[in-house]
Amino acid sequence: MKKVLFLILFVTSSLTNSFSQSTVDSSDFILFFDINVGYDMPAADMSNRFGMNSIVGAGFNIKTRQNWTFGCSYNYFFGDDVKNENVYLSSILISEGVIIDGNGQYAEINLMERGWDAFLKFGKVFPFSKNRNSGIWINSGLGLLQHKILINNPLNLAPQIKGDYKKGYDKLSNGFALNQFVGYVWINKKNIFNTYAGFEITAAWTENRRSWDYILAKKFEEKRFDVIFGIKAGWIIPIFKRSPDPFYYK
Repeated sequence: MKKVLFLILFVTSSLTNSFSQSTVDSSDFILFFDINVGYDMPAADMSNRFGMNSIVGAGFNIKTRQNWTFGCSYNYFFGDDVKNENVYLSSILISEGVIIDGNGQYAEINLMERGWDAFLKFGKVFPFSKNRNSGIWINSGLGLLQHKILINNPLNLAPQIKGDYKKGYDKLSNGFALNQFVGYVWINKKNIFNTYAGFEITAAWTENRRSWDYILAKKFEEKRFDVIFGIKAGWIIPIFKRSPDPFYYK
């Protein structure tokens, strides 16, 4: 969390310094890659299962001369806050609330959150400074979100959760998702450091995708509405379209 907050403050400071420059840019056709990090809070059905999570991701975008953007993104999110942990493995716990491994010892079991999302994105940059490639960036996406409970047994000695047996407990869910980002993007041809930062929210309509749930002893046909929202910052690697060299004739 501290590292993410430090990055957000660093990006904000850089934007403030850059914004005060007097450089005048035209609005360019730009291809750009980005690498990003973020920190999210769950809401709706997601908050019943997981706590806060971190995000790392990457994307590719095209910005037109009219400042429309079109692109795609992939994000991987992860956390170690799984709520009501004993519920998900209740059928294989003994009275003390633990699992006995293959050696007759208490098994070390860790439950964690793992997931990803992927989007096709479209948006627009609204400049309000002399740099016409920078400004408020509103970016929307259509795609897919997936999450599950990662069941980790470090020594892999508990046969109850080995191999395919894990799938009966991990609550793998996925479905259609919408994404919205609102923030500030800074792209300058004369600067090495190009970046963006802002707020993001993702809403997904997901379903359990496992064919059998060992706790319920049947297929769990759950309809979910999952929401995650938080802050995101990214480093941009732009590729500017080269202007043709001028030729003069007498």
